[in-house]
Amino acid sequence: MPAHSRVNRIGQKNMKNRIVHPTGAFSMLAILAAFLQAAPTAAAASDANWTRFRGPNGSGISPDAFDKPIGEDDIAWKIELPGIGHSSPVVWGDKVFVTCAEQETAKRIVLCLNSADGSIVWKHEYNSYTYTQLHKQNSYATSTPAVDEVGVYISWTTPKEYTLLALSHDGKELWRQDLGEFTSQWGSGTSPVVVNDMVVLTNDQEGPESSVVAFDHKTGKQRWIVQRKSTDKTASSSPCLFTPRDGVPQLILTSKGNGMSAVDPETGQKLWEMTDLFKMRTIGSPIVADDLVIGTTGDGGSDRRLFAVKPGHSPSDTPELVYKLTKVPGYCSTPIFKDGLLFMFCDTGTVTCVKADTGKKLWSEKPADSFFSSPVCAGDTLWCISHDGELIGISASDKYNLVSKLDLGEGTQASPAVAGGKMYLRTMSHLICVGKK
Repeated sequence: MPAHSRVNRIGQKNMKNRIVHPTGAFSMLAILAAFLQAAPTAAAASDANWTRFRGPNGSGISPDAFDKPIGEDDIAWKIELPGIGHSSPVVWGDKVFVTCAEQETAKRIVLCLNSADGSIVWKHEYNSYTYTQLHKQNSYATSTPAVDEVGVYISWTTPKEYTLLALSHDGKELWRQDLGEFTSQWGSGTSPVVVNDMVVLTNDQEGPESSVVAFDHKTGKQRWIVQRKSTDKTASSSPCLFTPRDGVPQLILTSKGNGMSAVDPETGQKLWEMTDLFKMRTIGSPIVADDLVIGTTGDGGSDRRLFAVKPGHSPSDTPELVYKLTKVPGYCSTPIFKDGLLFMFCDTGTVTCVKADTGKKLWSEKPADSFFSSPVCAGDTLWCISHDGELIGISASDKYNLVSKLDLGEGTQASPAVAGGKMYLRTMSHLICVGKK
């Protein structure tokens, strides 16, 4: 059955699922005063949210500043999770959402926590199926949720179904979609993202029905679907938006089958595609670096590559490969761009800084044994957790400067979340909050 037929059928079937639908005149001076009074509140509300894997547009950049060394005295709270996993936390206001799972049974668990003290606001458990194979570096809770003003969106896969679940902030089920069977040698890892009023989920797998699908965030109704080429390497990367200076926004996707490509986020129409870039897995996600889009690929051993592409601004434009790097990038960790510099955290434990426009290397150091998490930047400091569980802070500078090291006591592959003046750190089985006590 073609991918579009399956998802359309699922959309019809989903009608049976539960759906929750959630005077006077002012002078110009009064309106202006009201606007000025509301503006700081709106900004504060925005700063209090971390809505997807690596925050705003997957960039990893936070408006909050954490530029001083972090020690045990800075930990506001630490809780044990009722399962393990690699997913990163997301934040909306005073709520933190995180997933975990029972590794023996694959039972998925969704938690909503109070950001003030880590107490559980609500918890949902979902029985599931185990894989016959799951990579030793993967888990049943690897996909990071996405959140917006309507709800929180969680995805997971089994060989029999690919589930996208929408819950309200108070834990009520809004809608659920099943994208069909999922075939992968080592499990899955991609995360949903919210684009305008849609939830977008990639489905680049080893089965015959790869696709990218967008659903209405309130109802779960399918808005568009793009069929993709399946290969022998499942993609775990999550998309980001690139907005040209004089063009329409582009949703950037990476996979072995379709290379680096872009679709119109409103319609799913293909804008451009460079199919010959990626010959290996895409685990790290694409990012935007000024007028370039950066994507990585790799496949065990030491074979890792990074590509910097200048996108076309319209369907008639041809994208340009500006440069590529070999060996220095990590292919599990997503790079980060800050003030003209590109930083790459590698699974070999090295961190490399290059000029983002040319790829020229400025420095490379080894502060840890290995990185599988992706870095974030809070102020002028990059923060990342090593595979062994050390929180490491490095200046986002053209010169190497180690700011901080803190042993969290347990390894991880999750990335930090920064919102509302706090940093949330997820280890394999714990969630830690750094900030005001």
